[in-house]
Amino acid sequence: MPLTIEPLHPTFAAEIHGVDFSEPLSEEVFQEIQDAITKVCTGAPSRMSLPELTDQGNVDANGNVISSKDPRAQISKGNTLFHVDSSFNAQRASYSILLAHEIPPLEAGGNTDFADTRAAWDELPDEWKQELLSKDYVAGHSFWYSRKKACPDFFAKLEPAKHPMSKHKVAQLHEASGRMNLFVPSHCHHIEGLEEGEGREKLEYLYRHATQDKFVVSVPWKQVGDLVMWDNTCTLHRGTPVVGSHRRDMRRATVLDGSEEAWGQNEKVERDFAFAGEVMADVFRCLSV
Repeated sequence: MPLTIEPLHPTFAAEIHGVDFSEPLSEEVFQEIQDAITKVCTGAPSRMSLPELTDQGNVDANGNVISSKDPRAQISKGNTLFHVDSSFNAQRASYSILLAHEIPPLEAGGNTDFADTRAAWDELPDEWKQELLSKDYVAGHSFWYSRKKACPDFFAKLEPAKHPMSKHKVAQLHEASGRMNLFVPSHCHHIEGLEEGEGREKLEYLYRHATQDKFVVSVPWKQVGDLVMWDNTCTLHRGTPVVGSHRRDMRRATVLDGSEEAWGQNEKVERDFAFAGEVMADVFRCLSV
C-alpha cells in the first residue's frame, strides 16, 4: 500500500497513512518516511503496535493515576512548556517516537502541540537574524531549569545554575533540509558570555516568537495505536493537560542525533547533565527541606 501524506499545517506536520510497522520496513518505505519527516518535521502514522520503550504517561506501577501532588506529577509539569527531547544532554536527540497505549477521551485534552522553528526563523525580523548570525550565541540547557520554570514553588530551593549544563547554538542550520532554525527550547537557561538578565530576555523573546499560534499545530490522540514521530532539531513540542482523572499511558523512543550540531559545544563524551548522582542528590536535598 503506498504512503499517503495529509498535511496538518501550512508549513509542517502531516498525517501519514499506509505504513505497517507490524512487519519489517523495506529500505524504500523507510527512506520514504524519512524524506517525509525531513520535509514536514512532524508525522503521525496512525494505529501502530510497538513494544514499550520509555513511559511517558500518568499511571504508576500499580496502574493508578498519579496524584497531582506526587513529585512525579510536579516534575512532569515541565512537559507543558515547549521543549525538545534531550538538549540537556551532551549529545542531543534527533527523532522521537511517541505511541499511545491508553488515552483519555478527546474532550479531556492531552493533545501534543508542535511548533515549527524553521518557519519561525524565516519570519524572524532581519535585525534579529543578523544579530544571531553575527554573534553566534550559545545557550546553556538545563532539564531542572525548565522544571523550576514550570513549577517554581515546588522547586523553589533548587538552583540549576549550580550544575554544569549542555551547550548548543541558538541559531543553527537544520542539516537535513538545509534551512536555518531556532533552537530555543524551555531548557535554555542563559546565553554564554551575556549578563543573565540580558541573555534571558533574548531567549524569552525568541521562545515567544517561535511558539506563536501561527507556527503551532495541535495533534489529538484519537485512538490506541496512534503514533507520532518528530524531529527535535527543527521543532518544539509540549504536552497539554488532561482534564479530570483519566489514565494516559504513552511510550516514547528517542534517537540520538548524528548531525554536525549533535554535540553542540559539548565535549564528545557521553555525559548525563540532568540525572548525574550529584545533581539528583541536590534535587532530593532541596525537595526535602
